[in-house]
Amino acid sequence: MWKHLWKWACRRHPDKNKKWIKNRYFTQSRGKSWDFITERNQIQWYGQSKAPVGSYIKVKEGKSYYDGDTAYWAKRLSKGYGPISPSKAKMLSKQDGKCPVCDRRFKSEDLIEAHHIKAKMDGGSNTTQNLSLLHRYCHDQLHAINVGSVNKQKKRKGC
Repeated sequence: MWKHLWKWACRRHPDKNKKWIKNRYFTQSRGKSWDFITERNQIQWYGQSKAPVGSYIKVKEGKSYYDGDTAYWAKRLSKGYGPISPSKAKMLSKQDGKCPVCDRRFKSEDLIEAHHIKAKMDGGSNTTQNLSLLHRYCHDQLHAINVGSVNKQKKRKGC
């Protein structure tokens, strides 16, 4: 890429010498390499040497996304290979990848919601000990049942 930028700059200014081109488009920051920069647009290109290098963790032998091992895939996806947070991965592992309401395994296409075991208004917290993951449908059903029982209690009390 550096060669392409250098050739472009030389083509753009055929009447200028190499030193002028270097001073115009390249800065030598951090002592080692030349960084491409333009004054007008403030565009910078730092090159590959300054890009973060991450290691890729191989998938375990015999594992498939569709084999039902939700805990393994949740842990893997939480490490930057997918959109799941580390706290959700921890909860999925704790629940063995199952919804506690319907006892079915979570699938990749399922909508998953966090449910407070002890409601926040009753003094519950947002810790993983007080949260469980449920299918969205199961979560809605659970709250519909709870709302119905609360309404019955209010009617008995005369509220």
